[in-house]
Amino acid sequence: MFIRPHPARILAALILALTAAPAGAVLITSNLAADDGLNFGGYGIHAQRFETGPHAYALDDVVLRVASFPRSSSIAGVEALLWSDDAANHRPGSVITNFVIPPLPENLFAEAVFVPATPVVLAASTSYWVSLVHTSSTSGGVQWRGAVAGTVASGPGDIPSTHSVSLDGGANWFVNSNEGLKLAVNGSVRTPAVAEPASAGLLLSGALAALARRPRRRPTSRGVSPRDPIL
Repeated sequence: MFIRPHPARILAALILALTAAPAGAVLITSNLAADDGLNFGGYGIHAQRFETGPHAYALDDVVLRVASFPRSSSIAGVEALLWSDDAANHRPGSVITNFVIPPLPENLFAEAVFVPATPVVLAASTSYWVSLVHTSSTSGGVQWRGAVAGTVASGPGDIPSTHSVSLDGGANWFVNSNEGLKLAVNGSVRTPAVAEPASAGLLLSGALAALARRPRRRPTSRGVSPRDPIL
């Protein structure tokens, strides 16, 4: 049986489609402008926590200030991951996705853009971790630049001036409270959008036309068929 959608429901769906639109890429948080600190890497997993702030986002990419030195110009054996937050233990929780490893700057520090391998939605007011690790001893030498302690991150989110390190594959972590790691997080957030006047006019006229086409019920009384003339 075909059920004709009620025009009011069609109107509501069209209005909803016109009033929610992607705002494009925005900065969630960054400490890249901070003064350079020490270099971290070469052994173990180094992870930096960040907070999203009041909005939810589709994660576009993360930017790390890194450098690769001899033996590590190849991306083989380098792994970057996004983790949930184990807030109770002040450490990364479980892996959410990995990042595609870009060409890494050689023998100097520069920003490298890491794109998530699978789509990820970051919840509002939630903490996550980004980690960088060497999975092969033959590709060692990638360093992640630190950000001096006391740095205030930009954007609606936040990046603390500490990071965590694991020397046993993520089973145990310890906190380096001296400084954070240089990181920027970019995402896309959906915001209300106002329909253009022409679009709104077409929307209204279409809904009115649908209402006008609705068949009207003919009056009936007990014992009289709706198809019989009423005298």
